[in-house]
Amino acid sequence: MKHSLLFELLFMANVVVIAIIGSLHTKAYFNSAPKFATPQDLKRYREYVSLQMWLSIAYIISFFPGLLCGIYYASTAGGLMAYAPIILYFIPIWVGRSTRTMEKQLRSASISDPQLQAEYDNISYVWKKRMFPKFNPPG
Repeated sequence: MKHSLLFELLFMANVVVIAIIGSLHTKAYFNSAPKFATPQDLKRYREYVSLQMWLSIAYIISFFPGLLCGIYYASTAGGLMAYAPIILYFIPIWVGRSTRTMEKQLRSASISDPQLQAEYDNISYVWKKRMFPKFNPPG
């Protein structure tokens, strides 16, 4: 029983750290005022999106086992306080919500160059619809 709480807290710590890293990375990238005017800008955008996608995968891998350990602990420990560690999972959800608007703005920019727009659309599509950051080659 104590082991399930320990595992839950370890997984939860991973989730919180991943959420904070992703949030700080998004805010830093967004505050750098990306212009998407050159191929180098799109390369930076692709690198940003790739890291965000890998962080999301790590988040998912850490979130669900920790939540299951927490549910197991709460069901075996009994009492209302046994559910307290599960409530801590709302921290990364709140952190993620703080950057959601910035991510939507990054995914919906318009670019005057049609070739750059096509590559930008591909990167944004992969970010929104795929699990792994596998981008189509430009052109």
